[in-house]
Amino acid sequence: MELHLLGPVEIRHHERPVAVGRRLHRLLLGILALRANTLVSTSELVDLLWSARAPRTARAMVHSRVSELRTALTAAGIGDEQLTILTDGSGYRMLLDPTTVDVHRFRLLVARGGVADGALDWPQRRDLLREALALWRGPAFGGWLPRQPPPPEVESLEDARLTALEQLFEAELNTDADAGVLVERLGPLAAQHPSRERFTLSLMRALAASHRPGDALRAYEQHRRWLAAELGADPSDELRHLHLTLLRAVEPDGSPPDVAMSTPTLPPGPAELPAEPGGFVGRRAELTHLDAAVRTGSRIVALVGPAGVGKTALALRFAHARLHQRPAAHLYADLRGTAEPVAPATVLERFLRALGVPGDAIPADLDERAARYRSELAGQPVLILLDNADSSHQVRPLLPGAGSSLVLITSRRRLDGLVATHGATQVVLAPLTESDAQHLLRQGLAASAADESAELRRIAELCDRLPLALGSPPRGWASSAAERRWPGGSPPRATGSAC
Repeated sequence: MELHLLGPVEIRHHERPVAVGRRLHRLLLGILALRANTLVSTSELVDLLWSARAPRTARAMVHSRVSELRTALTAAGIGDEQLTILTDGSGYRMLLDPTTVDVHRFRLLVARGGVADGALDWPQRRDLLREALALWRGPAFGGWLPRQPPPPEVESLEDARLTALEQLFEAELNTDADAGVLVERLGPLAAQHPSRERFTLSLMRALAASHRPGDALRAYEQHRRWLAAELGADPSDELRHLHLTLLRAVEPDGSPPDVAMSTPTLPPGPAELPAEPGGFVGRRAELTHLDAAVRTGSRIVALVGPAGVGKTALALRFAHARLHQRPAAHLYADLRGTAEPVAPATVLERFLRALGVPGDAIPADLDERAARYRSELAGQPVLILLDNADSSHQVRPLLPGAGSSLVLITSRRRLDGLVATHGATQVVLAPLTESDAQHLLRQGLAASAADESAELRRIAELCDRLPLALGSPPRGWASSAAERRWPGGSPPRATGSAC
């Protein structure tokens, strides 16, 4: 069984299409498959399918269409072990192997082929990206409902396709591809998507390799003028470097420089990530979940939970583990969501300065500032940690555009808005397990594994198994078992940040 969403929504069983009903049935099937194994509330389904035009009977219509989908799947011989739609509280959950859905296969292939970590050579990356893009049969979901824009989660699939195309052309230029053929393919893309600088960059390299340096310089100038007029921005350092190389390195016989097959080395970017926390304990399941989410294409991950549960420590642990992939830069900001939240414009100004933008070139308008920020990050694998966020609204302007950047967010509040609009992965942190809580407590007390384990268990529970509380032994608790005592006779109940 296979589910196709990268084109008209279609389900195939034994290589034959399954009739699932009308367009609304197919869109409902597609949404649930896109969120495979995740609960989607009925309210969210109504909002996605009808937006502000939902009829009064919308919820009942969703229930009816789900029932009809189940009937169609059963009639086609698709068993529960392959695909089942569960009613789960206030919504529905589609259980299936994600690799049977073309979107998830596409993300896996791009995640492997799009990462320049040295594990794969250029031909291998090219082949993976070709395989990923071959899954597309037309606009995602076959387009959306007439006179209604697609939801951001569906619209973002087109951004992912364009990013994969950018990465494919880079791989093609670094193998034995015909530069003239690449020029024919890249020209329309660069004209249609001027905000995606990687197309212009690859077009210039292909033109240079085709002995057309003049056309490459004209492509640069056209792109520079568009950026200045539409965004008030300049080309990236990488594009300017290529432009200067073309200007300066033309050979005496008029042949172009050999720039098409190489990527210039850029100066190192900011490295703002705080140090990895010491004494980190547990969270193996959460780290595995985060790693799987990123490997399957998630580029925005939110860690949410109560104060003291260890959100920042986990985010830093995971972020430092990703540094071996050599991001071009890593940015960090404490958004102070629990005090007086920092305005997005303030954070953007600091990030832009860190990225090398002069103060007098930073736009005053928030939208323009965010656009300049996205332009600076375009095409660069940047790791961004937004700590202690107040809301989805505060975070949205700080998100990069489509590309290979990774954003980690921590917050005491759920960020369901980012899940809905940007397809973010949200991980709700619970307190430590009993064994991990006692382990952390022993670290702070220098206690042995067998030393008063019952009392350690009681202390851990009184601290609600919160890492922040457990990691700082209270005053009056001595390292010697004979001397251990709590002031007043017993430890107080945890209040969120200490026990």
